[in-house]
Amino acid sequence: MTFEEFAKDFEEKLQNSPFELIKKLKRQPSDSCLQEQFENWVEKEEEERETAIKNLKTNIEFELGMDADKKINLKYFEEERGPYGMYMHFHNTVYINRKKWEDAKELIDTVAHELAHAKQWQIIESSYPTDPRSATWLDEFENYVDPKEPFKELKNSSFLNKIFQLLLKRKEIKTKIYIYGRVYHEQDVETVAREYAASKLDRIFPK
Repeated sequence: MTFEEFAKDFEEKLQNSPFELIKKLKRQPSDSCLQEQFENWVEKEEEERETAIKNLKTNIEFELGMDADKKINLKYFEEERGPYGMYMHFHNTVYINRKKWEDAKELIDTVAHELAHAKQWQIIESSYPTDPRSATWLDEFENYVDPKEPFKELKNSSFLNKIFQLLLKRKEIKTKIYIYGRVYHEQDVETVAREYAASKLDRIFPK
């Protein structure tokens, strides 16, 4: 296969990727229904919120063509300084932080972002991947860059060592934080998930 043939094949497969096809999707009646469920969010009880999140999850699973036999679990946790949410591949579970679910739009973005990661893993593990970026995603997931890594280094230090590090290595630590943050942001697994989450949010709450 010549490079030109490879490039053409790659582009054709990319255009048929669920994440690329979704970009062409206009606002659906289901998006309007979801908007109603997430409006007046601060006034809703916990049970109402969980129902809305479950409906959002079901909608996204259908939209992205999730494998029906690999049902994704949805669980909650409470952690003041924790992330908004996360997807744990080995548990096949999306976790949502109840301590950070007061902002409806942020919550929608988080659920969509984490479910996008779940879909990426399904594509990676498929016998016939529907996205040519799957090899890149697998490599990035296996060598994932966590923007909090520099903070973890400090967290595991003694109090005196933290003071020493901050005083004598402030510039080095700031550089690490910048580099880790930038590399994390530019990982393709994150770029694609971020784009999908933004498109979903825009369809639920049009600007």
